[in-house]
Amino acid sequence: MQRRAVGALTAAAALGVAIFFTLYSLIPVTRADDPALSSLFVGVMMACVMAVQAFTPALVRRFSLRLVVAVSLAVLAAGALVTGIAQGTVALLVGAVLSGAAFGILIVAGAQGVALLVPPTHLGRALGAYGLVTMAATAVGSPAGVQLALSFSEAVFGVCAAVAGLLGAGLALRLPRGVGTAEAEPAPVPGSGRARGLRRSVAGAPWPALALLLVAVVLLSHGLTSLPALATAFDGAALVVFAVQAGNALGRGLGGEFET
Repeated sequence: MQRRAVGALTAAAALGVAIFFTLYSLIPVTRADDPALSSLFVGVMMACVMAVQAFTPALVRRFSLRLVVAVSLAVLAAGALVTGIAQGTVALLVGAVLSGAAFGILIVAGAQGVALLVPPTHLGRALGAYGLVTMAATAVGSPAGVQLALSFSEAVFGVCAAVAGLLGAGLALRLPRGVGTAEAEPAPVPGSGRARGLRRSVAGAPWPALALLLVAVVLLSHGLTSLPALATAFDGAALVVFAVQAGNALGRGLGGEFET
């Protein structure tokens, strides 16, 4: 049962991550003649990703892992569809808000779900495998989505992405009910206030690792936005996305092995 649940969560998250990173690379590629608009799209989308992440654990405690992952994938599907058929700036930014907020919730809930479903002794390897599979799916799905949009149209990609997102939502509904809710967690220790918990979290944060992570994310962002746009002149946008995401997948898998 546990292995089946982790498999369903991983497959659902993989579809969502592939959709998001396709959007991340697609707009800079298809709107290369308007870099200000593509930068605005990516900026708004990433701002929404960051804005919702801190609240995701509370959503899981309130509504369960199953519901949060399913709804976030459904909203991501809607965001991809809106982005694909968008004609003006406003519609494009609506797609960015929907996609960014949904992905921000999905990416945190997915990793949290692995921690909820897997024993602590196997967590490092499980997260590494989860990252490897989701990024491997993205390494295939992102360049395929970019190439689909370039070969046909952004609207065709939007429809296909929406179908994939709804399929992921259906997979998420196979997760056990009630996982992650407040009723399923142990009672909090008396006297541990919110302010005290925040101070303890800040004091114990791995700042060097977070700084290194920030640098890595900046480099990844360059590889998924600027480089594919530059490669369009050589018809190599999809190939660049594949190369970056393949390396991303390998790194996620090795990270889990190193932690173990």
